[in-house]
Amino acid sequence: MPDSERRSPREIELQAEIEQLKHQLELDYLTGAANSRAFDKEIKGLGKLAHSGMLQNIGFIYADIDDFKKINDQLSHAFGDEALKIVAATLQGSGRSKLDTAFRFSGDEFGLLLPNADELVVQRIMQKINASLKKPVRHEDNEGVVTITMGIAIFPETSIDKLKKVAEKAMRDEKKNKGVGR
Repeated sequence: MPDSERRSPREIELQAEIEQLKHQLELDYLTGAANSRAFDKEIKGLGKLAHSGMLQNIGFIYADIDDFKKINDQLSHAFGDEALKIVAATLQGSGRSKLDTAFRFSGDEFGLLLPNADELVVQRIMQKINASLKKPVRHEDNEGVVTITMGIAIFPETSIDKLKKVAEKAMRDEKKNKGVGR
């Protein structure tokens, strides 16, 4: 006899609520993007697939909104929140499928995890992201263009456990080159 036939309707309902809460713990409340907890879980699973030979490459993009402090200070925190939502949606919408996952790590820092993506694929996705963000953002009485700086790392050139760190460093180096602030 299956477990579901032995459990009461209330036990089944509670289990469904627990699963929903677990899912909510892995989402950023503002943007709806997956969070750091979800990233850690996802990268661990992809690492197992890669080491078993089922994945050839894993691409990772680390992104940070340019001059986010100025956006909040000069345009408003509500505009800043809108910018965060737009960046999260743009990253998720620029992926190739539902397997490509956008993450919000903290503040204005994001990631896009791309299973089976080599450097060429990652570069194309970055171009798509930049093209999507060229449109002005309007919120209440404010308008502005949101730009981001990105860095990448690719497995197997970078070990799976260092993808995030290497891509973040590449992003920070690019920010210095562009001369933009956090």
